[in-house]
Amino acid sequence: MANIAVKDITSAKEFYERTLGLTAIRIDPSGRTMYKTGNAAICIYESEFAGTNKADYIAWEVGDDFKRIVLTLKEKHVVFLDYGEQLGVEVIDDMHHVTNDAGLAWIQDPDGNLMVIAGNL
Repeated sequence: MANIAVKDITSAKEFYERTLGLTAIRIDPSGRTMYKTGNAAICIYESEFAGTNKADYIAWEVGDDFKRIVLTLKEKHVVFLDYGEQLGVEVIDDMHHVTNDAGLAWIQDPDGNLMVIAGNL
């Protein structure tokens, strides 16, 4: 399970639930909230250090749903990050073309935690 530090649990829950479409499966008295995502789980919790680590990220492999998910996130006004130059790949419509048939899309939660969506182009 990935544990993700957030500055404000209420606004973070709005992003993870409304924007990403995740459903909370457990909330403890401190507000820590666990979400099931595919075969894994993520847990968000409040911390003063939220968003300070720029080296870690959450990744989702979504297969053939990649383009649909990117489009859905765009419709929800999610800002995509461009790492094309750093990765040495072309970026078209916010999708990093890693190979002819594989793509990546990078986003952040409101606290700056990095996330990548990987799938088929």
